[in-house]
Amino acid sequence: MHRQETDSLTMGDIIFDAVAMNEAAVAGDLDESRFRARRIASLAAPEGFDGIAEAASTLSRLLGPPGSEPQPGYGAAMVAISNEIDLAFGDA
Repeated sequence: MHRQETDSLTMGDIIFDAVAMNEAAVAGDLDESRFRARRIASLAAPEGFDGIAEAASTLSRLLGPPGSEPQPGYGAAMVAISNEIDLAFGDA
């Protein structure tokens, strides 16, 4: 597989997970949001999408462990992930 194809697949996975993460949060399923945030970080970091990985890691920290109450600022952290995706993928 060519690098460009890998980037496109990773980009699609990250965007899909970001949408699922936000939808889960709106539905009150923060454990699903936690899972998606960790997955975004794990997909982004090895591909060099450092801004996305850092934003997702920050969100994971703010959401805390499964079943816990999230810390203040987690909504802004979700927006930060979207902003980093726009920067990395050119408003893809």
